[in-house]
Amino acid sequence: EACEVTARAISLFPSVSVDLICGVPGEDASIWESDLVAALALRPHHLSVYMLSLEPKTALRRDVARGLTTVPGEEDQAAMYACATERAGRHGYLHYEVSNFCLPGHHSRYNLASWMRQEYLGFGPSAHSFLCSSDGETRFANVSSLTGYMGDPGKALAFRENLSEEERFTEQVFLSLRINSGLDVEFLRKDDKLGHCLPETIDRFVRKGWIRQEAGRLYLTGQGFLFADHIAGEFISP
Repeated sequence: EACEVTARAISLFPSVSVDLICGVPGEDASIWESDLVAALALRPHHLSVYMLSLEPKTALRRDVARGLTTVPGEEDQAAMYACATERAGRHGYLHYEVSNFCLPGHHSRYNLASWMRQEYLGFGPSAHSFLCSSDGETRFANVSSLTGYMGDPGKALAFRENLSEEERFTEQVFLSLRINSGLDVEFLRKDDKLGHCLPETIDRFVRKGWIRQEAGRLYLTGQGFLFADHIAGEFISP
C-alpha cells in the first residue's frame, strides 16, 4: 500500500521525497536491501535515509533495555547505510548531505538553507526559526503545545538565544561538513587554538579515508559521513 500511494504521489506532484529508517526492530541486511530496492524502483525525486535512534523515555528504548525486543547494532546499521549510499549512487542520486540523496535539481531547499546557515522562519507549534541582523544571529522555537501556541503571544516561544561567536563557529563547522560543498580550510584557521594542529588533524582523517582535501576545502567521503559529528568535534576541540 505504501508503494502504491507513493507511486501515485510521484505521478501527481513535481517533487516527492521518501524517508527510510534503517535499524528498526527485526530488520536485517536482506530486509533493508529489499526495502531500499523497492523505494528506488519508484524513482522518488528525493530520498532520506536515517539510522534509528533510541530516544530517552520512549517505549522502544525501554523495551530494548528490558530485552523485550532487539535492534541491529551500530556495525549492522553502518553496513545498511553504506548499502544505501552505494545503491542510490548507482541509480543516479546525488549524495548531497549525510542523510539525503536527490535526483538533479531536487535538493531540499529548506534543509539546504538550514545547513548553509541561511535565514528561515517556522510557523506553528514546535517550529524553529533562524534570523540574522546587524545585532547578530538569533535562533528561537515555538512551544510544542497547540493550546500554548494559540494562547498568549508573549508565551508562544519555548526559547530564544543569541548565538555567540564561538557558537557560530561551531555551527559552521558541524553543518558545512554535513553537505557536499564542504568546509573551507581557511575558516578553520580562524581558530587560534586549532591552528597549530590543523594540518596533523586533517592528515589523520585523510589517511583514515574519511576526508578528502581539494582546492582548499575539506569534503567528507562516503565512509566519513558515518563519523561526521566525531570529525567536526575534533576540529572544534583539538
